[in-house]
Amino acid sequence: MHGEAAARIVEYAEVLASRGQVEDSQQAYESVLRKAAEDHVLSPEIMRSYLRFCEKYQVGSGMKLLSEVCADDGALAALAHATQSEGMHTTAISLHQELFLRCICDNPEARARAKDHLIALTEMFQTKHSVNYNALV
Repeated sequence: MHGEAAARIVEYAEVLASRGQVEDSQQAYESVLRKAAEDHVLSPEIMRSYLRFCEKYQVGSGMKLLSEVCADDGALAALAHATQSEGMHTTAISLHQELFLRCICDNPEARARAKDHLIALTEMFQTKHSVNYNALV
């Protein structure tokens, strides 16, 4: 499957949903997401469309299927950007942290320890800027 074919199937899924055929749309999304991931053409645009569909039609968070199909770092990076674009900042931060740690730590145990430190740094950064923002208001 090429990226253009995947985009057309996503457009079809969006049309199905707009016509009230939510179950058929869900099946089309699941199919295209799995095939696009398998063929390494999974894009942030496809994932954003699916996340919006899940939110609008209350069919779950969408993250379960997306986390299943994002098997490599490229797909995981696309998911991080998609969640960031959709305002899912906590999820995006977590995904970007994982990608960063994969770049610097080959060992899963070392990566887990490094993630704990990175999360602590993130929390300290958020707290500091929250205090600074509150002082300005």
